[in-house]
Amino acid sequence: TAAGAGGGGALRIASGTRVVLRGGSLLARGGRGGTANLGTGGGGGSGGVIYIAAPEVDLESGTVDVRGGNGGGGGSSGAPGGNGGLGRIRLSVDPLFCNINAVTSPPTTCDDGVATPGRGYVGRYPN
Repeated sequence: TAAGAGGGGALRIASGTRVVLRGGSLLARGGRGGTANLGTGGGGGSGGVIYIAAPEVDLESGTVDVRGGNGGGGGSSGAPGGNGGLGRIRLSVDPLFCNINAVTSPPTTCDDGVATPGRGYVGRYPN
């Protein structure tokens, strides 16, 4: 059996005024599971968490990604490892000053004020 991968970790960005993302990447992705020569592949690491808190958040362009890692390949007599679970994106922002045009995984919009599986969550600043 191959080794499982590490989780995506955590990234917290907080400002008393404004956070802007233009063309960059914020990543907390899980690692890929190990590949087995014989036996079962290792499991992918779970996605991490990205938390952004500011009165104004402008994710103008770029990527915010917390996907889990892929499972590793199994050997000739084993199954592949399972994929890691999806991580979380959490924003704390004044709804009047929220803009999300970046590519987000899981999908996240300024209207995501209810905790929903497979989606980001946006709460009212400073909560």
